[in-house]
Amino acid sequence: SIAKERENSSLMDLYYLSNKSISSLIIGKGFFYGIIYTSYALFFFSIVISVFKININGSAIALLLSTLLMITSVIFLSIFISSFFERKIIAIQYLTLSSYPIFLISGYSFPLDSMPMIIKIIAWLIPFTPYSQAAIRIIQMGASFHHVTLELIHLILLSILYFSAAYFRINYLLKQK
Repeated sequence: SIAKERENSSLMDLYYLSNKSISSLIIGKGFFYGIIYTSYALFFFSIVISVFKININGSAIALLLSTLLMITSVIFLSIFISSFFERKIIAIQYLTLSSYPIFLISGYSFPLDSMPMIIKIIAWLIPFTPYSQAAIRIIQMGASFHHVTLELIHLILLSILYFSAAYFRINYLLKQK
């Protein structure tokens, strides 16, 4: 989305439409994607889980909250990353090529404890890492809020970090114009 704005040279127009507020620009861009991916998550949890008869043994509200926090942090991370691309197609290609390595180092398919320290650090910067750990505990082990508190805090911190990074990056891009 931000790469498309850069490609069309409309980032400054978007800034003025958001009342010269970078926060409003980021939240406005993210809100649309938040609605889409929250709808997809609700579809997944209501339809797919019931069709395959997967039991959620823990707190469904904790699972929903961790999902919303993961979506939020991914949106802000995506806004930040896409701001480095001047063409939308290149940003999409980067996303496509990076999704498998990101999944592999997230700790879901291979134990995070068995990875080198530098990979662990990178993995903890990926929102899917704390989310997958929380979701596994909630769905399979019957965890509630107090069992996944650290993962929820981690997702909140990642959201703040990536919102701040997107804020400063867009501010930098706007000052260049």
